[in-house]
Amino acid sequence: MPSGSMPLVALVSAPGSGNTWLRYLIEKMTGIYTGSIYNDKSLRKGGFLGETEPPRSGRVVVVKMHNIQRWVNELDGIILLVRNPYNAIVADFNRIVTYGNHQGTAPIVAFKSTCNYRNN
Repeated sequence: MPSGSMPLVALVSAPGSGNTWLRYLIEKMTGIYTGSIYNDKSLRKGGFLGETEPPRSGRVVVVKMHNIQRWVNELDGIILLVRNPYNAIVADFNRIVTYGNHQGTAPIVAFKSTCNYRNN
């Protein structure tokens, strides 16, 4: 497939569902970068070289999105990643408490705190 000719395929999930892990597996299996609408510079620095590609560039095999409402009429396809909601909530809480670390684990005391999860 010529560079810049990939269809716009969304990789959709709730936060904490393993989207980053699945992107890693896709990249390793296909040798093609994955992208995101979030432009997470820490992910790019960590090896996700397609992270900052514009979603419509045609240079990434899938584009990470948590909400497709804005994009639905432009998409050529959707991959929906589903995870047990309890596990996804814990994973997203870990990410938030560790300031965006996609592999971090919050200390037990954080789970016992009264912090406002929605506003972190």
